[in-house]
Amino acid sequence: MLGNREAAKPSKQERFALFAILAVLICALGFQAWRVGITVDEPGHLISSHFYWHGNDVLKPGDMPPLIKLAGGWPSLFFKLPIPYDYPDVWNSQQEAPIAAETMVRLGREQTRRLFFVSRMALTVFPLMTALLLWAWGRQLFSPLTGLLLAFVFVAEPTAMGHGSLFKNDHAAAFTFFFFWYRAWRFWRTPSNAAIGWLAAALVLACSAKMSLLILVGIAPLLLALRLWRTPLSCAAAIAGTFALLYVGMLALFQLDTRLLTTADLGKAVYRGMPQVIALASNLFRVLPLPRLLWEGCTELFFSNAAASPVYLLGNLYTGGHPYYFLIAIALKLQHGFQLLMLLGLVRLALWIWRPEHRVNAFFLLLPPIIYVGLASLSTFQLGLRLILPAFPFGILVAGAGLFWLVGSRRFVVAGALVTWIAVTSIGVYPHGITFFNMLAGGPGQGLLYLADSNLDWGQALPDTAAFCRQNGIKKIRLSYFGLDIPQHYFTDKEMELIPPPWEAKYARGEKWVPEPGYYAISASLIPGFLFQTKYKDYYENFRKMEPIGRPGHAIYVYKVDAPAVVSTIDGEP
Repeated sequence: MLGNREAAKPSKQERFALFAILAVLICALGFQAWRVGITVDEPGHLISSHFYWHGNDVLKPGDMPPLIKLAGGWPSLFFKLPIPYDYPDVWNSQQEAPIAAETMVRLGREQTRRLFFVSRMALTVFPLMTALLLWAWGRQLFSPLTGLLLAFVFVAEPTAMGHGSLFKNDHAAAFTFFFFWYRAWRFWRTPSNAAIGWLAAALVLACSAKMSLLILVGIAPLLLALRLWRTPLSCAAAIAGTFALLYVGMLALFQLDTRLLTTADLGKAVYRGMPQVIALASNLFRVLPLPRLLWEGCTELFFSNAAASPVYLLGNLYTGGHPYYFLIAIALKLQHGFQLLMLLGLVRLALWIWRPEHRVNAFFLLLPPIIYVGLASLSTFQLGLRLILPAFPFGILVAGAGLFWLVGSRRFVVAGALVTWIAVTSIGVYPHGITFFNMLAGGPGQGLLYLADSNLDWGQALPDTAAFCRQNGIKKIRLSYFGLDIPQHYFTDKEMELIPPPWEAKYARGEKWVPEPGYYAISASLIPGFLFQTKYKDYYENFRKMEPIGRPGHAIYVYKVDAPAVVSTIDGEP
């Protein structure tokens, strides 16, 4: 093991292998970026990124930090986006979602597709950097061969791949969280001014990637204090310098759009769920300017967590989340070969803890994912496994401990079989890695029995549904769709009747929808009813009783209704 010294420089063969792995990743992400439909959050993020690059990032809700706007918003400058300034009902709302939707309608299908493709490709820098860092850290902890295998496992992991080409901040958060802890590990091994500077820079990147990564603002000074406590002056200077760089960096990334907080701001934040201790510390920004969108994003994060959002798990609805949601999602959605490698790695790391020369390495591999998954499990905001994507690279590093043992013990066949199993499984679901469920769950076709939302259907399957209808000669489909893609980009008015879900009473066709004979396409996330008011939770019950004739993209269920469904009275008789 190389954990306490630098690995040898990469050989030509190692560099070639790494280049090949990264080439496979960028090609796979490129095809996926072109092929997969637009997901729920992407339009709003893209349109706010467009305004960010124009220095006018004013759209609501304003809860997305600036890193993906900076990294992915510039391609939109090469498109003449028909922003609906002339549509008061939409523009005056200043809301990202309706403004983005109207812009996409005016832009047309082909231009929208090109816009999202190039913008998505700009954000593939984050999964590429994660793969590169997995190789670099893996070869330092274990061996050059293990580092290459870890990069390959990341490329082959279906969930990571599935989210790798979307205009979202999940992979930006995963890379920056991973990078922060890598720099913390390097600092712990060799404290120096340069190491402190790298750690501070990594902290800036992480805080600009995702609001939940603001937890690192408390962790960074704690790490500095624990390592430098014997030199109090150096410790104080390191902490002060880190916070100074963080403050300046955030001001710059938020384009100097600042404000001073008021007593009313702090009172409202506490009312919306912000802990008193954080509100107390925020009094500093009554005299020190704070980025406006950073404050709004923070308050929105606490409000979302306090709002007791509905969570669908194992066929049941939980209001306010479930403490085992993410652990169950890990059990059902991670590939079995990956799970076995992680279990083997955990056994090896348990042995490291008792060996002083390896204890620090075990600490930096195990603590970060425990913190992140633990805090996510306490949250009520549980919308998919993607929300703990920052823990994925650490899971792969843990698996690396198992791989290193297999390779070192000359169990090459076992190591090769497990890695091949991961790759073959990923190829089987590609390019729909979002929808991956393992064999224990029964695959993507059975996924809705357990989970929904971004675990399965995030609005991305309209292109697949249109192709399914044409391949099967379905001339007219009644579509009930969950998402912000534009159905009219895929179907003509003659080919589709759009039937809105019962978001409001005016859209509902009774408390339970009784479909007439014909073909229906229903977004999977709508069918369980957890997204609606209690009155309409069984709105799609008649479809739950039917077997779909197809599942395009594993995310939209197509049904053929031959006769009207029967509605029961309260006495149970037809």
